[in-house]
Amino acid sequence: MAATPLTTLVDLKAYLEITVAGDDTILTAIIGQVSEMFEKRTRRVLGVQGSATTRTRRVGVDWKAIVLAEWPNTGLVVVEDGVTLVLDTDYELRGDLRSPQSLYRINGLLDISWPSHAKVVISATEGSALVEIADLQAACNEQSAFAFRQSAPGGGANGLLSRENTSQLLTFLPYDIQPAVAYVLANYMRPF
Repeated sequence: MAATPLTTLVDLKAYLEITVAGDDTILTAIIGQVSEMFEKRTRRVLGVQGSATTRTRRVGVDWKAIVLAEWPNTGLVVVEDGVTLVLDTDYELRGDLRSPQSLYRINGLLDISWPSHAKVVISATEGSALVEIADLQAACNEQSAFAFRQSAPGGGANGLLSRENTSQLLTFLPYDIQPAVAYVLANYMRPF
């Protein structure tokens, strides 16, 4: 599945100070390919994909938390042994945009262990709304601008998108990633 674009054509053109439509096709292709590269490098979904995922976990003995494979999550539904749990009553979701989210079973204000050997089914839309990840949007603009400049006649590295063939895949070598972009992506790396 193609990655959700992490910036818009309008924002990238403003970043590049481009006011004409002549390069819209290549810029749009670059945005898509840079967004996909970000997801591959971080090993996680960065934009809302529009489809829910369902994962089933068999709880071990004395588990305090269930760490979610992807984060952040929206539209979370947690079912324990066939019973739908209520957020902030039966469980809490802890974590933020840059760290793994975990589900904690609670009873009132106290953390309790998940029932041993319970079957927990977790359904969610993995990823986050673009408005919440402005640093990724800025990084996508920076990396897309770099790729666009490299695609200019006489100004590009081999393997970057050519203006004649916008369907050609971008090839980013490790040194092609801009330092500020690498720093931002490091904040979103999935540790496992």
